[in-house]
Amino acid sequence: MKTANSVLFWTTIEESWTRFETSLGDALHPGGCFRDDVFDGEVMDPSATIAGFGRALEGVLNAMPNDARLAAFLREFERNVFDLDRRELAHHLRVWGEDFVSARCFLVAMGERYFDRVMADPRTAPVDITFARTLYSRLRDTCEARLGAPLQPSTFNVASRSNPAGWPSLRLSR
Repeated sequence: MKTANSVLFWTTIEESWTRFETSLGDALHPGGCFRDDVFDGEVMDPSATIAGFGRALEGVLNAMPNDARLAAFLREFERNVFDLDRRELAHHLRVWGEDFVSARCFLVAMGERYFDRVMADPRTAPVDITFARTLYSRLRDTCEARLGAPLQPSTFNVASRSNPAGWPSLRLSR
């Protein structure tokens, strides 16, 4: 079931991609879906692409009408990164620790269609996607600058292996 926060979140991601792709203009090849190319590893410099998307996202976030919506966006981002914290995905990507956090940030930033695809089948995720290292920290910095104070700790820990549902063998037996 979609919540108001999840609808706002995915709408914001889509608006950011639209702004970014519009800024590319003629650099986009006709008839193709730029995000499909990024997802499929067919973009020459994916780190520059994610950096450009990050700048577009910052602009959209800074234009949000109130701080509560901004904070809700960040929490929804964290929830989605947390939800992707799954053993099957880590094994498929062959990454751990901070690289796994970066990969999950990339997958969330790609948008709802890509996120849902990977949630349904982690083997559909592209490999070699650890170039989104700074995306999460940039989002937090943007939110903190706008709010004028450090953010409260999140309910959703984005660290690798923090989602017990995604790593069932790590559950402590009682």
